Amino acid sequence: MEFIARQVQVPASERHRAQIRQHLGFRECGVVDAGKLTAYPAEHVAHKERRPEQVRVELPARCRR
Repeated sequence: MEFIARQVQVPASERHRAQIRQHLGFRECGVVDAGKLTAYPAEHVAHKERRPEQVRVELPARCRR
């Protein structure tokens, strides 16, 4: 966010983050979400995939879904 704020020459603020999340249909990650994100690779990805680089690809893909 700070990178984009510098490009358009405005100050970066938490309000802008909230506006961006709302516009894109995202919400802040909470404690429950973090637990789900850490459990998912262990339960679904790590059992069938042993390459760490592939596990790192799977997690962001899961977040997008």
